[in-house]
Amino acid sequence: MPKHSNWVIKLGGSLIGSPDLDGWLAAISEIGEQNRVVIVPGGGVFADVVRSAQGDLKIDDSVAHHMALQGMRQFGLALAARIKPWCTVCLRCVPAIQADLARSGVCIWDPCDPYLDGASLPKDWRVTSDSLSLWLCGELHDSRLILVKSTTPRSLTADLSSLAASNFIDAYFPMLRVAINRPSWWLESAYADALASVVAGYPPRAQYIGEI
Repeated sequence: MPKHSNWVIKLGGSLIGSPDLDGWLAAISEIGEQNRVVIVPGGGVFADVVRSAQGDLKIDDSVAHHMALQGMRQFGLALAARIKPWCTVCLRCVPAIQADLARSGVCIWDPCDPYLDGASLPKDWRVTSDSLSLWLCGELHDSRLILVKSTTPRSLTADLSSLAASNFIDAYFPMLRVAINRPSWWLESAYADALASVVAGYPPRAQYIGEI
């Protein structure tokens, strides 16, 4: 497998408070010396608050979806602050990321990016940082995707529909993958040390996200 320079890496919100987070930030910073890496932050506890409060607030899914994006942004701001010892990053919109793809380095995508308004993605709970990461991958030339997950699916050979049914990935990911068929893997959060091998084309611990 040839080495590719553009990578989208989703760091799930479950990494909030996890001892694995520092390892991921260090591993991403290391591969960022030779590659362009775009981090997509998960929503984690911030999105969970929106889910639990939606009924009490009497708001529809589209409003809750926008609030959840703001929750993802909160984790993104924290990641930007935490990764600074290794490199300088900021939350960036898609056009700014596209303009910089030819250069190596690490940045964090801003989930409140106005560019996202033009996307034909559902604005409800079917779409989480999983689908948003795949969508972003489709907007960046010659990019590949890694989803960092704190859990494992019931079956390592499950197709996308089964992974969505078991809530390992979000409900919209299988449908979006039909339109955006980029090479994609998931890695357990404990395996940050495997990231460099995946990028180099030797994914010993990564699971390829395959059939729909």
